[in-house]
Amino acid sequence: WGVYNPVTNVTYNLSATDPGDWVGGSNIQTIDAFNSTAVYLTGNGGTFGVYNPVTNVTYDLRDADPGNWFGTTVSDVVHAFNSTAVYLGIDEGKFGVYNPVTNVTYDLSAKDPGNWIGALDGVTAVDAFNSTAVYLGLDSGKFGVYNPVTDVIYDLSASDPGNWMGIGTVNAVRAFNSTAVYVVLNSGVFGVYNPVTNVTYDLSASDPGNWIGTNTARDVSAFNSTAVYLGIDEGKLGVYN
Repeated sequence: WGVYNPVTNVTYNLSATDPGDWVGGSNIQTIDAFNSTAVYLTGNGGTFGVYNPVTNVTYDLRDADPGNWFGTTVSDVVHAFNSTAVYLGIDEGKFGVYNPVTNVTYDLSAKDPGNWIGALDGVTAVDAFNSTAVYLGLDSGKFGVYNPVTDVIYDLSASDPGNWMGIGTVNAVRAFNSTAVYVVLNSGVFGVYNPVTNVTYDLSASDPGNWIGTNTARDVSAFNSTAVYLGIDEGKLGVYN
């Protein structure tokens, strides 16, 4: 793994910052830079750690999971919300949070009383919008939200009455504002959830030229009210206005 410096226009290899080789040959699934001293990493085999650009060292955080709740399961996604909450999405229906202050990773799977996530679902997308809404996407087309205040995970599948999401993997969720949470899935599926109306809208028709087609939509990033960028398989990149 590495870092690109736009000023020097050079990409630097950071693999040597892992002297203990705890990352090893794991596939790095997600990177999230929180601040100048904490860049979080997740990967295969339960890999979870943090890179500190000041010390130039990548630290293994697997010991922060004393209960071994995520074990060697693939860590699909990490999202650093604030200094006490770094959310983790794991395969096998696992979801949790790492607290850098206590240096402990807590299992939040039990906060799903209806068991809508299920043991076979991978939590493939996590995005914390605010202190009451942490959006979750799963690999079976499921979509929901965790509320840290009520400490409950809510199923939002009913917000998709037309079932346009189907059973495709939710590859990314990005909460832009209080009325727009963008969602991308396999098979070129792209849409937006409005928390005010509690409806998830299909935006596939916004692609009249069908350039996305049925290719997997891997990622989405909402920059502002006129630019929502999309990363698609087969080297495709686009923007939704």
